[in-house]
Amino acid sequence: MGFFDRLKEGLKKTRDATFGKIKTLLSFSKIDAETLEQIEELLITSDISVSTTEKIIRGLKDKMKSEKSPTQALKRALLDLLEGDAYLRVPEKPPMVISIVGVNGGGKTTTTGKLAKRFKEEKKEVVLAAADTFRAAAIDQLRVWAEERAGVPLIAHEPGADSAAVAYDAVSHALSKKKDIVLIDTAGRLHTKDNLMEELKKLHRRHQLFRRHPASGCCDPPVRRRAPGSTTRACCCCHLYRHQSSGFLLHRRQLSGLHT
Repeated sequence: MGFFDRLKEGLKKTRDATFGKIKTLLSFSKIDAETLEQIEELLITSDISVSTTEKIIRGLKDKMKSEKSPTQALKRALLDLLEGDAYLRVPEKPPMVISIVGVNGGGKTTTTGKLAKRFKEEKKEVVLAAADTFRAAAIDQLRVWAEERAGVPLIAHEPGADSAAVAYDAVSHALSKKKDIVLIDTAGRLHTKDNLMEELKKLHRRHQLFRRHPASGCCDPPVRRRAPGSTTRACCCCHLYRHQSSGFLLHRRQLSGLHT
């Protein structure tokens, strides 16, 4: 099964559960207030935020003025959310620091390795930071990605070391060697655990010593929202097949300056 086949399979639940029902609602030639309310409810229950849903409904009403087909009007309203440049660029004064945050088992370490390989293929100079010093074999897993797959340097300490110190050393190395990107793999954590969120706050404070604010690549939105000191510029969706609905991707994409 190819990449796009896997992607389609991952989005199948959203397509069937949400947009299948919306398509049925839009099969009527006339869209009244009750139909719009039902569409709005379906969008919100698909993890699309209230603000994004309201924007889609406004776009649908506007497109209905020029489109005969309600389905085509909705497609155009959704496509409007995806317009713009979605390419994540290195800032004028590198390095760009990206910390990968999220819950346990979200796919952060694998995603970190894949991003390193992707950036390396784009001729970027990348440094990996093994700041997940808690999980067994996390450092070894990232080392395989760094040395055998991506071919990039890895900054790592011993298991149980201070994760903020690892991040500090990685950014320091990137500055001295004029690297473009620092990818920081962090330990999994729930956003409800205050002590673990304080640890993440400490990690981000270390970046500010270099006047580099990390761009949090989130595998879990609640953790990202409680990641102090970071500026969210990217969102990674790992293990898409696990989600009943993937509507939150639309919300993340339509935010100003965010890359998905």
